[in-house]
Amino acid sequence: GVTEQVVVTYTMSDESGEPITSTATITVTGTNDLPIANADSGAVQENSTVTVDVLANDTDLDDGAKFTLDSVSSDKGLVTIVNNKLVFEATGEDFD
Repeated sequence: GVTEQVVVTYTMSDESGEPITSTATITVTGTNDLPIANADSGAVQENSTVTVDVLANDTDLDDGAKFTLDSVSSDKGLVTIVNNKLVFEATGEDFD
């Protein structure tokens, strides 16, 4: 998150109506928002492999950071990470 100062100018007057101008400085402290991980999909034939770039449509509102795919899991087939992409192999008894 970014911290920024905003200067607000204001005018006030007393009972005689004489205006005077001054400023108020407001400090806005930003927070590092979580990245947005959008859902992905892929299609593959039995006994074949599909590679899905699951990070391609994800964003970071704060600074456009680059992402790293840390872990993948599935209860069927074999899923791994290759070159920061999800690789799914539709092999084995799960798909016969």
